Amino acid sequence: MRRGFFNRRQFLKAALYTSVSAAALSAGGARLRAQAMAGSKVIVIGSGLAGLGAAKTLAEEGAEVIVLEAKPHIGGRLFTDFALGPPFEVGAGWIHGPSAENPVTRLAEAVDAQTVVTDDDNLTVFNAAGEEFGEEELDEINENWADALEKVDSTLELHDKRSLKQALGDLVSGANDESMVWALSAYTEFSKGAPIENLSAVYHDDDDAFD
Repeated sequence: MRRGFFNRRQFLKAALYTSVSAAALSAGGARLRAQAMAGSKVIVIGSGLAGLGAAKTLAEEGAEVIVLEAKPHIGGRLFTDFALGPPFEVGAGWIHGPSAENPVTRLAEAVDAQTVVTDDDNLTVFNAAGEEFGEEELDEINENWADALEKVDSTLELHDKRSLKQALGDLVSGANDESMVWALSAYTEFSKGAPIENLSAVYHDDDDAFD
C-alpha cells in the first residue's frame, strides 16, 4: 500500500508562492534569518522540487528570488498529463512511505495536500492483443520478474559495469518476452525513474525506502 496522488496544483502553487515571497515568515528567529540575505537578488534555474526548495529557503533568508523554468509547467517530474483524457503520471506518481521521516510527506502535509492510499493489487493488465491477464498469469509474471532480478543480483560482482538491460539479456532467458518487458517497465523503470539501459545492474536497487 502506498500513499499518493496528492493534489499537485495545491502543492506546487503553495511551493511557488513561498519560493518568491518572505511575507509569511513567522516572528522571532524567522525575522533574524530574513535579514541574512536582505537586498540580495538570486536566480534559481529550474522549478523542480530542488529548485523550489532552494528558492523558498533563499526567500526565507530575505533574498529576492526569481525562478527560471524552460518547460511550460512547474514541478519538474511532478507532472500529470491529461492529453489523452485519463491522467498519466509522466514522472513521480506517489509519495513512497507516509512516515514522518519522509521529507516529501512532510512537504505535502505542510500545504494540507490531499492524499489517498493506493492499492497496488487493484489493477488490470492486458497484452498487446487486448486480452486480459488472469490473476494466476499476473502472479507468474511477478514471480518471473523477481527471479530475474534476483539472478542478476546473485551473479554479478560489485565491479561489473553492465547496465541492468545488458545483464538481464546475458543471464536471463526470456528477458525480452512481452510480459517481462512490461514488468520491468511497470515496476523497475517506474520505481527508479529511468530506463533499464541507463540503470546499473549492480546498484539499481541499492537504496532504502521509507515505511
